[in-house]
Amino acid sequence: MLDSSDKQIKRILKAGKADSFMIYHPSLGYFARDYNLTQIPIEQEGKEPSPAYMKELIDLARKRKSIRSLYLRSSTNKVL
Repeated sequence: MLDSSDKQIKRILKAGKADSFMIYHPSLGYFARDYNLTQIPIEQEGKEPSPAYMKELIDLARKRKSIRSLYLRSSTNKVL
């Protein structure tokens, strides 16, 4: 089952152009490493991001067209 999941993930990633993703809590480090992806965390040192950092992230996402996904947890602040 793991081998088939691994093959499917590799096939999906090969077909797309994404090489990075944003995630609220940087919890997918091993996944990113194993599939040669860049994980861009939103929270900073376990705290909500500042408005300035949020602007940086938005600018980065616009600049790097390869960011196709943003992952948030359901309890994330609705303002974000």
